[in-house]
Amino acid sequence: MLAIILSIVHLPSTAHAAANGVGFVPLDAGVARNCNIDAHNVLRCWRDDVQPSSGVAMEGRFIAVSVAVDRTCAIRTDGLGGCWSAAEPSVFRALPFGPVIAIDATSDDVCAVASDGRLRCVGGELSRHAPNKSRYAAVSVAPAHACALRIEGGLDCWGKDEHALADRLPHGHYLSVSVSETDVCAIRVDGEVDCARWGGVLSAAPPSGMRALAIAAGSGYACAIVDDGRIRCWGDVGGGLMRVPSGRFVAIGASEKHACVQSVDGEMQCWGNSTRLSQPVSSHQDHLSQAILDIAAGEQKTCVLRSRAEVDCAGIGVDSPGTTEGHRSIAAGTAQVCSIADGNRIVCWGSAGKGDEPPPEGPMRSLDAGAYNGCAIRSNGLVACWGWDKYGQDDFASGTYRDVATGMNHSCAIRADASLVCRGYGAEGQTSPPAGGFRDVDVGERHACALSDQGRIVCWGLGSEGQTTPSGASVTYRALAVGAFHACAISDVGRLACWGRNNHGQATPPSHGRYVSLSAGFAHSCAIRDDGQSVCWGDPAAGIHVASKSMAMGVKAVDTTPPTVTPVITGTLGENGWYVSEVQLRWLIEDPESPPRIYSGCRDVVLTQDTKPEDHVCMAVSDGSRPGFPPTTVQVVLKRDTVPPRAIIETPAPNEAGWYNSTVGVRYTCFDETSGVPSNCNVWTNAYEEGPTQLGHQVKDEAGHLSEYAQATVWIDKTPPTISAILPTSPMILNASFDTQLSGTDARSGVDWARSGCTPIATQIPSQETTCRIYDRAGNLAAKTGGYAVLYDFEGFMGPLAKGEVLHEIEATRYVPIIWKVRDAKGVLVADKVFGWVEYGSIACPAWPVAQLNWRGVTSSQGEYILPDGSHRIDFRFYADEANKCFQVHYYLRDQTRHTVTFKVRPRQMTTGGPLRPIQSPTPIQRPVSGRPAPGALRPAQSRPRAR
Repeated sequence: MLAIILSIVHLPSTAHAAANGVGFVPLDAGVARNCNIDAHNVLRCWRDDVQPSSGVAMEGRFIAVSVAVDRTCAIRTDGLGGCWSAAEPSVFRALPFGPVIAIDATSDDVCAVASDGRLRCVGGELSRHAPNKSRYAAVSVAPAHACALRIEGGLDCWGKDEHALADRLPHGHYLSVSVSETDVCAIRVDGEVDCARWGGVLSAAPPSGMRALAIAAGSGYACAIVDDGRIRCWGDVGGGLMRVPSGRFVAIGASEKHACVQSVDGEMQCWGNSTRLSQPVSSHQDHLSQAILDIAAGEQKTCVLRSRAEVDCAGIGVDSPGTTEGHRSIAAGTAQVCSIADGNRIVCWGSAGKGDEPPPEGPMRSLDAGAYNGCAIRSNGLVACWGWDKYGQDDFASGTYRDVATGMNHSCAIRADASLVCRGYGAEGQTSPPAGGFRDVDVGERHACALSDQGRIVCWGLGSEGQTTPSGASVTYRALAVGAFHACAISDVGRLACWGRNNHGQATPPSHGRYVSLSAGFAHSCAIRDDGQSVCWGDPAAGIHVASKSMAMGVKAVDTTPPTVTPVITGTLGENGWYVSEVQLRWLIEDPESPPRIYSGCRDVVLTQDTKPEDHVCMAVSDGSRPGFPPTTVQVVLKRDTVPPRAIIETPAPNEAGWYNSTVGVRYTCFDETSGVPSNCNVWTNAYEEGPTQLGHQVKDEAGHLSEYAQATVWIDKTPPTISAILPTSPMILNASFDTQLSGTDARSGVDWARSGCTPIATQIPSQETTCRIYDRAGNLAAKTGGYAVLYDFEGFMGPLAKGEVLHEIEATRYVPIIWKVRDAKGVLVADKVFGWVEYGSIACPAWPVAQLNWRGVTSSQGEYILPDGSHRIDFRFYADEANKCFQVHYYLRDQTRHTVTFKVRPRQMTTGGPLRPIQSPTPIQRPVSGRPAPGALRPAQSRPRAR
């Protein structure tokens, strides 16, 4: 069984690699073999039963190693990953991945994280199912399982029982992961450890309250370096695994039955079963305090900051500082060198010239030295400059800044909003920077370059020697340094690129290795590799040898803790984390033991407009950062809302008078475009009380702002008005007039007289109803209805009929004209047909005067017709069998009035003598009792040929 991953707290060869998020592993323990990378990047491997001093040195220089049963894999200092097999122990076969940043191996599989963050695997079943859905920082592989740590801290695991494991291991953000054949353990961002056993059975729980810095999982057990540097183990730790070494340690690895650690002094020790290495053995002895933390290239001078906070300088015109000031970072100009020393104060030595003005007092965050001046960023974000200011290169307006750089006669700075501003001499355009967001800026003699938020380099100003034309337009970069007439940068994969003046080779950087920081002077450049080594190129008179003196990197006990990142936020805080004023965010990055460096983000922010929640991250590293683990990361959420919400009252539209006559549905709504409002502020309710109802609505948004008080008045009148009217109750002659005397009142909304009134009187036959209506202003209705009859003004029957009680004698079968006139109330003859129907029946002959009718005029069978004088006529006759009888004939008009004529029928006489033969009469017709004829009893005149 093999150790799946080795966790490191801090090792010299990984100090700068950790700053780039690279998980290098310089120590690993296998079943029968252990390997270690010393301070000179020499890889040695030895059998488990011998001392490390007997180990075989592998050819090349390395920064990470992984030991399997029958192979050993490692990463060279140039980033190339490869393996030696048991069959060919001296042949290093490169992996087909290109540069890699992490590696781990088993007998069947080799997995590595490429420089672009992608996971690459070759070999057996695990390799065929490796995920490729994210960017990764580290990988740990066991024979049947594997896990990869995503850049953002999540875990992707695959292999046997991967689903059971996913259910057991909490989902969260992790800093490190270690996988064995039985277990997987991971360190959370808060230092606590989560462990799970493959197959879903929970592994032995880590000690309570433990905060781990590094972890290694073995077969059924796990060990960790805790926050005080000691070792803690749990699980199946019987036998030799119980003899945990004492002391403070920086690296740990575990195999099936034994584990190995490396102390802060560089000594390595193993314990457990099947190992004889129980006493500490030093893996390196020299130059433990000579690590280079920072480097500065000036005009014909080079200075380095070493791990004991000491500065060495070489070149022309400057010496090393005479005293130890606890230096933390350095910057070199033409004749002076400055540093940020203890207390974050600025210390300078040499001659600045042009007046030799001393640097300002107070704590500083960063600084830069120009030809004859210097500029720094105070702890509160303001710019402070001193020295030569002939062209106003020191004149930066008030406000907060992220970075500042100064050169010969001009200076540039990055504002809190990431935009650029330049001051000073600008004849070649060097004070006219481009627009956009930037994270780094540096200034040459007459040009400047800046690194954008997207990793692109933009240069401006004098470009006569190509100094404003960066190399590799499609390449993204992470660091930048500008010399007098040239510039250099470090790409995202750690490679160097330079452009511009190259008369001393200052623009021809080394082509091998990966680099983490650099500096450019007048005619030379320097950089620090990821293994801690530094190199300079260009003018040899610039003291470039100082960067190569005592460069062996040892374990630095000077810094054992990562930097702290503190967000400093100014603004008025409302409720629920919302700011209600302009918000400024700046980052305070501190490490009392070594200079901290920004890894990603850390952008100063000024919110001048309302903004929904935005994540802002600052990631920083120092020499105390743990290799293989993400940088110190702090995330804050900024959200700004200065506009109060809006409260609205919505009701249905009232009528034109502004009134409602029923219960009114009221909707209260509220809006806030930024922070939002509570969900319960949108409600429905009802207004039902009569009269005016005052409505009010006010809401508070999530930021704590109160809206203006929304008001509305609802006028409700549900009660109909009272009505009074005199309506006709007796019959009315057609078109007669009548004064209804309509009146009414309404106590709330008042009477709407424009809509009120009565239907016309006596205008239709046989209209028998008139309605008066009164509306109030709310639309309520009160009505009163009166019934009456509408009649014609009947003038009586006209000749040949007589008026009064007269018995008209008529000859059977002979027609007689029935003629009458009707008028309206204004005396106008009614020209329309008015006849309705006829009813008749036999009666006992009354003792009335008899009027004989011997009419011989023209008759008509068309029914009722209008005569020229406006009278109405209908012709009528009796049958022969109705002779010698008396009849009453009732004529009904359309106004339903009845007009009666009484007849006596005599037999028809022939002029030649003798009566006519009787005509058979139909069934006798009975006289109705009243009203219209009953079906089958009374007939209209047209039912028999009596009337024409």
